[in-house]
Amino acid sequence: MSAAASLVAAEGLTRDYRLPRVGVLGARPRLRALDGVSFAMSPGRSFGVVGESGSGKSTLARLVMALERPSGGTVRFNGEDLFALSPDALRARRRFFQMVFQDPNGSLDPRRRIEWIVAEPLDVAEPDLPQADRRARVADMLAAVGLPEDAAQRFPHELSGGQRQRIALARALVTAPALIVADEPVSALDVSVQAQVLNLMMQLQETRAVTYLFISHNLAVVEHVADEVAVMYRGRIVEQGPAVELLARPAHPYTQALVDAVPDLAAAGTRRRRTVLRDGGEPVPGGCPFAPRCPRAEARCRSEDPALRAIAPGRRAACHFA
Repeated sequence: MSAAASLVAAEGLTRDYRLPRVGVLGARPRLRALDGVSFAMSPGRSFGVVGESGSGKSTLARLVMALERPSGGTVRFNGEDLFALSPDALRARRRFFQMVFQDPNGSLDPRRRIEWIVAEPLDVAEPDLPQADRRARVADMLAAVGLPEDAAQRFPHELSGGQRQRIALARALVTAPALIVADEPVSALDVSVQAQVLNLMMQLQETRAVTYLFISHNLAVVEHVADEVAVMYRGRIVEQGPAVELLARPAHPYTQALVDAVPDLAAAGTRRRRTVLRDGGEPVPGGCPFAPRCPRAEARCRSEDPALRAIAPGRRAACHFA
């Protein structure tokens, strides 16, 4: 998909962090959290990002939301480079992209009633909106996420975990955004409640044409929600493609290991062959970052870093043997 036809287009995103100084006069080492990440998202679709902890998923979410500046690269939203905008212009655009966090307890002010929490983004997006219209907008959002109107006068601690995450969704939707970045939005919930929230998110996508950047370490969740999936490892995308196809036939050994780690009741008791990763170690400079853990690594992998290349229509993988 071309960047011109996309809602969000990231190109060459890199993010470095400086670590604490080593010794009194030592240099501050650099941690590269993102390393040349590029992708594009179609309007009204769901783009899933998966990977283990530390792979760069949440850093990517913060850059797409323009909560941090990249060390290199660009993020374009509707064709505009977010980091080329003035602070006032960026603030005006924020109504069109909102975020839902992992823990609703940490993202909702416990001292405020739900009505105030849901309406808070309108203070920036529509500061002149009459009070009656604000209340009507809140009531509409509560109904959209399946909560009663009287929930507006409650406090977060009076609601269940699933209801609190519905409130977080209502707050994200109140400005009618085109994009919602959902960073592990159901991982803190019980399994049965996860299904309810995921189904609600899909219903809202159909009725409100919202686009999701859905970040998770749970492949089953991503398969349920996402149209397309990018698999991240050590700050890079190592495989990308349509969700159903990628998870059914992974091309990268790391993706294969993630898929094999998902419990499969149908295969219980059988001699199912799984991809077993090595203990690991630090990658050799210039080689494939995954080579120390890869069961298929050869000499070429330790000396030549594979590019993320097309391996089939709509699919990419960063592996010499994909």
